[in-house]
Amino acid sequence: GMWQGIAWPFVLSENFDGDGHLLSGMIGGAAGLLGTGMLTANSNISSGDAELITSFPGWTSLYWMWISVVSGIDDGTFLLGSTLVAGDVGILAGAALAQHVDFSRGDVRLINLGGLLGALVGGSAIILADISEPKMAYTTVMLGSLIGSGFAWWALSPNSQTADALPTIEIAPTLVRSPEDYLRSLPAMGMRIRF
Repeated sequence: GMWQGIAWPFVLSENFDGDGHLLSGMIGGAAGLLGTGMLTANSNISSGDAELITSFPGWTSLYWMWISVVSGIDDGTFLLGSTLVAGDVGILAGAALAQHVDFSRGDVRLINLGGLLGALVGGSAIILADISEPKMAYTTVMLGSLIGSGFAWWALSPNSQTADALPTIEIAPTLVRSPEDYLRSLPAMGMRIRF
């Protein structure tokens, strides 16, 4: 609500002073708190649902900005306004999707982490392939993010058996046999993978 209250005056008016932005941000924040309280008063929302709903606006805004860059939209006012709308759509989409999935807060955070790691891989690909064209570079990063978050979603889905099939990685000292006493084990630095 606060972000919407601060940003929309930039879209709607060119002659809006700093105090006006602060006031509209405070009004937007208060309206957001009040509206959220009213909408969730009689709802049983889990921490995973809340995490999913609050994660969606950021991703939908980023993906809309990607589409805008690739499409060649250079009107800053339109881009800001449409990005705000994309964030609102993300909230509604997250709320609708939360009714059909059963993710914990940790699951959603891992999905977000998958998206970030995918973006990092995409950024690495830009450097390795020496991509200098902005649209192609942005597309590479966002596609990596989409693949990373999509794979994490699929792997963590309650309806998928992938999570049970993946190996459990334990970072722990590896035990080795003592050369002096075969029955005695000594700890050594290392990583063991339990399947």
